[in-house]
Amino acid sequence: LETTDQFATMIKKGKLKIPVLAVGGQFGTPYTKSQMEGIIANKIQGGIIPNCGHLVAEERPEELFHLMKVFLK
Repeated sequence: LETTDQFATMIKKGKLKIPVLAVGGQFGTPYTKSQMEGIIANKIQGGIIPNCGHLVAEERPEELFHLMKVFLK
């Protein structure tokens, strides 16, 4: 609930004007690229990492690193 409230507060302030990387695990958080695109920012990259839970950095560090590397180029 706290995360949802934080997103609601952020949305009221307007969309981010910078690129955003949104990555979630298949079995983790529902806050994904497809749910955020057009709501918090227009330039969102990322997606869902299959067979992963909430702790993406611990469960799939290689996949997360690859997505971050591509995003930061």
